[in-house]
Amino acid sequence: MAYVTTATVTGTIRYRFTCEQCGETTPWYTISVTRKGGANGTGEAASEAAYNVALNSVHSRFGEIRKDTEEGRYPAYRVVQGGDDEDLFRRYECPQCNAVQSWGVRAAEQKIGKLGLYTLLFISAYVIFFALSANFFPSVANAVWDKVGAWMLWIVPIILIAGLVADSIIVKRELRKNLEGQSNDIKNLPEIDWNVVIS
Repeated sequence: MAYVTTATVTGTIRYRFTCEQCGETTPWYTISVTRKGGANGTGEAASEAAYNVALNSVHSRFGEIRKDTEEGRYPAYRVVQGGDDEDLFRRYECPQCNAVQSWGVRAAEQKIGKLGLYTLLFISAYVIFFALSANFFPSVANAVWDKVGAWMLWIVPIILIAGLVADSIIVKRELRKNLEGQSNDIKNLPEIDWNVVIS
């Protein structure tokens, strides 16, 4: 079986913005992209080849991000292979006046609010409670199952869906309230330093 040499490369760019509401300029925020590369064999040549694969993948990803911004999309995050979030333009609220910037509205609409967090905590507690009950107090769990039955299975997705839908409505309503009175004519896009720093 051939030996594979791997390398990991992390590249970072940065961005900042001037608030469309109060005119405050933020500090620089970073966006990091990490990629792995591999090459068959061992030694310096294989290490360099693996490094170059990872490096090219990092630059390719930043090219995709640049294309998104040129088309007016500034996503807060992206789910990458393996299920991890890749943090992108997560900072879209002014640190001075908390105004959501026009380019960050779409990302702000997708965030989870307090109701969503409470729903997830409740569901987690509910599942843990019944899992522990079934494990340590089977007679109690059986008695509850006899009374409630299959509703125990349905209640989790019902509460989860209802809570997240309600949370989405609340988040959008709060966002609209925050945007009221803000000028729609001024649109300061983020200033992005595309110079990729490799670490």
